[in-house]
Amino acid sequence: MIAFWTTVLDIVIFIFSLGILIIIHELGHLTTAKIFKVYCYEFSIGMGSAIYTHKPNKEKGQETAFSLRVLPIGGYVSMAGEDLEEAEGVDKSIVIPKDRTMEGIARWKRVIIMVAGVLMNFMLAYILLFINYSAVPQTTYYYSSNAITVVENSAASEAGLQTGDEITSINQDFYYRDANGLYQGVPDDSTGAMAVTRYAFTSTPDDLLDYNSTINSLLQGNVYLDSDDSTQVVTYAAKNDNDKRVITFEYEREGETKTATITSLATVDEDSNLAWGKVGIGSSYEIFNYTAGEAFGLAWNQFAWACSAIFVGLGTLFTPAGFSSAGGIVAIFQISSMAVASGVASVINLWALISVNLAILNLLPFPGLDGWQIVVTIVEGIAETIRKSKNKNRYTNLSESEKKELLAKDELTAAKRKIKYNKVKNIVSYVGLGLLVLLSVVLIFKDIFFPVV
Repeated sequence: MIAFWTTVLDIVIFIFSLGILIIIHELGHLTTAKIFKVYCYEFSIGMGSAIYTHKPNKEKGQETAFSLRVLPIGGYVSMAGEDLEEAEGVDKSIVIPKDRTMEGIARWKRVIIMVAGVLMNFMLAYILLFINYSAVPQTTYYYSSNAITVVENSAASEAGLQTGDEITSINQDFYYRDANGLYQGVPDDSTGAMAVTRYAFTSTPDDLLDYNSTINSLLQGNVYLDSDDSTQVVTYAAKNDNDKRVITFEYEREGETKTATITSLATVDEDSNLAWGKVGIGSSYEIFNYTAGEAFGLAWNQFAWACSAIFVGLGTLFTPAGFSSAGGIVAIFQISSMAVASGVASVINLWALISVNLAILNLLPFPGLDGWQIVVTIVEGIAETIRKSKNKNRYTNLSESEKKELLAKDELTAAKRKIKYNKVKNIVSYVGLGLLVLLSVVLIFKDIFFPVV
């Protein structure tokens, strides 16, 4: 039952967080479009069929419908002049003046509208990082220390261990139950002995990094086999319910050497898997707060790192190693669930990084993304400037009737060219969107059958 409600909480936080990122992004488009007087048909959160739509009240001067759609994987703002006349949510009975369409405003305004969503995601990411560092208590784990933290009322605390004790050695004896329910010691591959002792350290340790990175590997049953020339790491997994291991800690407290012994029984966990019983120890840690000034700098450093890391990731995406580490919506949910289990700071930090990711991905000049629209708008502007320059003297030294006839001919040619161009542009955009959807589906299957986490 606890696992069920934990999953529900993970889903709620995931959908809420993803929704905030989408809303902020689309609000950037909507706000700047309204500033430049562009008519907006619909502001939608989600894709697919509409679950709920709030229609505008024309009597109150409202223009934009607000919709919530079934798939929380994106959103959009449909604006007049975007060739979306057939799109859902567009009121065909409304005649929009050209100066209130995307085609009717200056290109620099169009670029601002398109880039506004990306800028909003960048701003949100930095604000989240600043909040994380300034308002949320931070936890630093001292993995390079052999001092431990002991959970209250755990097997370790009942054995006499206390937070701050410094572990100097860890010995383990593993015993498995046979068909008759009797315990048998695990044979030592090097000596053949039945009751074995495994030492955590090959020599006097400087810190817990000498023990397979952190003390947490003890909880998984990872132990060292000593030999003359090397140290072999062996994992003893629980095989039967009530298999047991006897763990002997040697530790120092206030300069005095002490010993504690724990018997840990294997049990079935919430996922119906056999696992060794919890010991109740972990690495030492410290909880502290940053000042606003410190948080400002730390947030900027983290923001800059996130931007550079995403570009590095994109650069390796089409390599085998890069694709194997790529993940889609399922992987994001899994990572979000891990962040929820780690605490508020991890959740805020994760979604700040996802916001940066969303912003940079939208800047890519790929059909269907904001970056593509920005590039197309800029290229169109350059082409129009060149065309006007070439035609600068085209209408000089002509009579009024000749000039009028030539203008009409040129306008007809330009209109036909624009119709063909828009058809090609729309086809490219739809193909791009189709490829993005296909990539999303591929990543979903990869997340399920070849998960990253």
